[in-house]
Amino acid sequence: MATRQQRRIPLRDRREPDQVQLVLTALADPTRRWLLDDLDTWVGIPISYLMEEYPMSRQALHKHLEVLARAGIVVKSGRGTTKLYYLDPRPIRQVFANLSRRFKRDLRPLDNLYKYGTPHSPFG
Repeated sequence: MATRQQRRIPLRDRREPDQVQLVLTALADPTRRWLLDDLDTWVGIPISYLMEEYPMSRQALHKHLEVLARAGIVVKSGRGTTKLYYLDPRPIRQVFANLSRRFKRDLRPLDNLYKYGTPHSPFG
């Protein structure tokens, strides 16, 4: 009989997170979503401005911005001694387009159930 370790199905290497995991992890925190709202309204925000808006330390704010930057959602640009943070929404769009295509493909056989209704369907 095979041991549990031998029967284990190999998964992708979990040490290196993929783009989907990085983006979804970055979006999971409400503070980071609020930061994205501010970054969306302004073109290039210094961290000193964000510190006035958010009741947290500079280190905590920097940590949130680094998580967003690692996911590719925020780009940091240096101008002299001031670092400006910019929103780059492309990674979010790519991840959600990818997820949308994946779930549409997987759920397509269920379309007829909802289209014609079933006894347990909220649509019929």
